[in-house]
Amino acid sequence: MEHINYNHTEIKNLEGYIDSTDEFIDILRVNKPNGFLASMDAVSLFSNLPVLRTINVILNYVYEQADIPTPTISKHIMEDMLIICTTEAPFKCPEGKLCVQHDGISMGSTLGVLFAQAFLSAVEEAVFLDDGIKPQLYYRYSDDILVCTQSNVLLENLRLRPQ
Repeated sequence: MEHINYNHTEIKNLEGYIDSTDEFIDILRVNKPNGFLASMDAVSLFSNLPVLRTINVILNYVYEQADIPTPTISKHIMEDMLIICTTEAPFKCPEGKLCVQHDGISMGSTLGVLFAQAFLSAVEEAVFLDDGIKPQLYYRYSDDILVCTQSNVLLENLRLRPQ
């Protein structure tokens, strides 16, 4: 999983990704944004994350980027490993019995943060292809987003676009 961790660092370092909620405050102090400021959240991201779609995002990133080394294991084997590690994840229910999660990715999964980052980065990339929707300010920490737009209409378009 060395390559996955390497690429997780790459995904985290995208413009607009920050390392803590404290950075939101620092950004506001420095930028003093004008317009409509909002905080958004990817609701129930882990339990609703489309695992197979996210695996494809990760595989494309890891195997199709010319500027990073290609992993030594085949794309097919990596895909199988990611599927095994993230689908139908067993966990202990509050009653103590073993249960299986069928949808999304389990909150305790070591791959959970990577999957959330990869998925949200892919959504952001698709949303921001439209130049008319780019906000004045956009920063994300995990699934929490700080955004400032010039109008309430643009803010609403930004909120609705990923859906």
